Amino acid sequence: MEKFDFYIPTRVLFGPGKLDELAVAKLPGQKALIVTTAGKSVKKYGYLDRVVELLKKNHGTQSVVFDKVLPNPLLSHVREAAALCRAEGCDFVVGLGGGSPIDTAKAVCMLMTHEGSCRDYLFGGSKTVTKPGMPLIAIPTTAGSGSEMTAAAVIEDQQKNVKLSITSPYLVPKIAVIDPQLQTGMPPFITATTGMDALTHAIESYVSKRENPVADLFALKAIKLIARSIRAA
Repeated sequence: MEKFDFYIPTRVLFGPGKLDELAVAKLPGQKALIVTTAGKSVKKYGYLDRVVELLKKNHGTQSVVFDKVLPNPLLSHVREAAALCRAEGCDFVVGLGGGSPIDTAKAVCMLMTHEGSCRDYLFGGSKTVTKPGMPLIAIPTTAGSGSEMTAAAVIEDQQKNVKLSITSPYLVPKIAVIDPQLQTGMPPFITATTGMDALTHAIESYVSKRENPVADLFALKAIKLIARSIRAA
């Protein structure tokens, strides 16, 4: 059997209504930067307002909102969000939405404890991530990307017209709040495509030449659950 490491540092809060636990959870700070999408769904369904209110109920935790993230996270938005985080004196970050705002939030957290620009840390760059970033709470509103549990942030470099990743165990969110009720408002097409994204990730993991027995358990369970539920969803 091949040797392997298996590491899951994220605390996962999963289940319908779990988002409400933000009001009583032990938060990693007193002022949050909420990084979210420029799309309308997070605001339309009240998710953003709800998170702001839940944080406020938790010992008066303040929130600052950055809501410009596009479907492909941009270096310029990472830079802008990081500047806002510093200027407002935030001490933790909340990534709310799909993989794009969560990846953007990861990059922002990293920049809070590292010198240089985000571009320096992208694949092939001159710098590497060497220490923990600012604490991050990830709240996904779609299935598929799995960014709330991964060690990578994919960012688009507009100058070079490429998407590259920053990869480090230090990027993994501290807490992931996965509340299925946040996904019930997705349009059928988004439900289908993000569901297929999740299925693809599970299959990739299972057939990978670098698989391991523990990861296989998660992959096979995911494939069975998705196969059973995606049509109905």
